[in-house]
Amino acid sequence: MREKESKKKIRFLYIALGSNTEIETQLIISKNLGFVNQEPFESLEAKNKNLGKQLINLIRYF
Repeated sequence: MREKESKKKIRFLYIALGSNTEIETQLIISKNLGFVNQEPFESLEAKNKNLGKQLINLIRYF
């Protein structure tokens, strides 16, 4: 049963990582279209990359 729960958690984390990548793409598009200035973009991009690293570490943990 425990292995089944781990597989569910890993699947959820991979979905979250995919969503994280989508956010990265949307940030780049927003910047390129002029909806976001450089400073907020860099801050959001750094936070998003940090979150992606955390998700990868959680996946490795399970």
